[in-house]
Amino acid sequence: MNYSEIATALGGLGLLLLGMSLLTDGLKAAAGNHLRGFLERSTQTRAKAAASGFLMTALVQSSGAVVVALLGFTNAGMLRLKQAAWVVFGSNVGTTVTAWIVALVGLQFKVTALALPMIGVGMLLRLTNGDRKWSNIGLAMAGFGVLFVGLDLLQSGFADAVAWLPLDQFQAQSFAAIGYALLSGFLLTALLQSSSASLAIILSAAVSGIFSPYVGAALVIGANLGSTMMAVLASIGATPNAKRLAAIHVMMNVVTALVALALLQPLWWFTTWLVSDPSSVNLATDLAVFHSLFNILGLALMRVGDQRLLTLIERWISLPPFRSGKARYLDSTVLEVPAMGVAALVNEQQRVFRQHILRLRTLLHDEIDAESRRDQVATGELLQVITDFSEKLSQTKLQGEQAEDFVELSSSRHFLFDLRRVLEQLEQSQHARLQQSLSDPLKQLLIKALHDIDAPLGAELEAVVMQIQQQRHADHQALLVRINRGEIPAIEGTEALQLLTLWGQVLELMLGIQKVLFPTLPQADK
Repeated sequence: MNYSEIATALGGLGLLLLGMSLLTDGLKAAAGNHLRGFLERSTQTRAKAAASGFLMTALVQSSGAVVVALLGFTNAGMLRLKQAAWVVFGSNVGTTVTAWIVALVGLQFKVTALALPMIGVGMLLRLTNGDRKWSNIGLAMAGFGVLFVGLDLLQSGFADAVAWLPLDQFQAQSFAAIGYALLSGFLLTALLQSSSASLAIILSAAVSGIFSPYVGAALVIGANLGSTMMAVLASIGATPNAKRLAAIHVMMNVVTALVALALLQPLWWFTTWLVSDPSSVNLATDLAVFHSLFNILGLALMRVGDQRLLTLIERWISLPPFRSGKARYLDSTVLEVPAMGVAALVNEQQRVFRQHILRLRTLLHDEIDAESRRDQVATGELLQVITDFSEKLSQTKLQGEQAEDFVELSSSRHFLFDLRRVLEQLEQSQHARLQQSLSDPLKQLLIKALHDIDAPLGAELEAVVMQIQQQRHADHQALLVRINRGEIPAIEGTEALQLLTLWGQVLELMLGIQKVLFPTLPQADK
């Protein structure tokens, strides 16, 4: 390759990656709060989830970006693992759209006729439109146009890029050649962090007939396998939910790659039969068809074995215990989209709230030693994790409802800290006196309220809360009478009154937290 070809190819690759970045940023920003509703509606069944994965990858032109975003959705509790898994399976098929685009470019499709107007119209919307939604749509349009221009430059200047690797030294039927091509495709995708970019390079080179069909097929399989690296890297240091989804992505692609290699000859025969023109001129089209076939085959395999795979992954990677101070929902992946960060914060605060409820239930039962149990619930550690995450989330672009929700969550976080402080005061008192400070009717009402308070406020709970307030007032008056009569020593009576006041503060704080965390949102795992 001469300097001009190298410069053109690198420029095309840069524009391709830039286009993907602009397209992804624009679509994520335009979706905003609608993203959650879309996911809830489009992932109710396996078919819908796979279709949504295909659609998102076809739009964003990066399965890696989609999978990394899905890590955040799963962490935030917006998607169950099975739903997210099928979106990932669909995104694998969605990568085939890139191959078809490149194949069209290789067949002399007039790219500039579509790409340049898209860039112009997109930037016009971006610069002149006051509506943030249309401004972001304009950015996505411009990114899609830049992506097409990058593909065109790759086809022109990177036609013999794969010639840098000595693939032509191997015979097509050689196991060594296929293995080398598989590794090269994997490394190319891992380095570029984009299977779309590596497929663009491979198929652009295929137009010039540089390598043989089987070597090209192995390169495509390797590129498909290399697309898992972005998810693997994103899951390092992440929560178990993210690691589970990344493991599912890797396992699915590995199984698909192994089956495609095992059936390489019959799959390629079927490919050439469908294309009806196995000439080297149309090798890019052949590879696009082959890429589609083995990814659809992988989807069919998952339809048969998805439950076994999910069970195996959940057994390998377990969630932190409910009592622990390690986050289940919060890590860097959920910061990619502010709506995900807010949803994750809700779920993690719900978990702290339930830890508080567990400690309160412990205090209300005579047969349980509170001193031996309270240290096992790492509420303070988890609250600190939530605080650190909230500071990072506040630095993102929170707008509209997201900003309002974040302000409410900040207030509930302060309530959680206050509730922890009151709980510690109750736990530090002598257990016998703590029990004596509550009348049996009040204790039973509190136990009943704690079983219903981690859900949206209902008429039954409202009635119980009212009864608690009335009973607490009655107990307070009864204690004052007994103290005045000398039936209870003044010191013990004063302590009982203080404990009764603390229980009142507990109830007020819990109701304040509940109204924020449980309006209409789904409950997190108990």
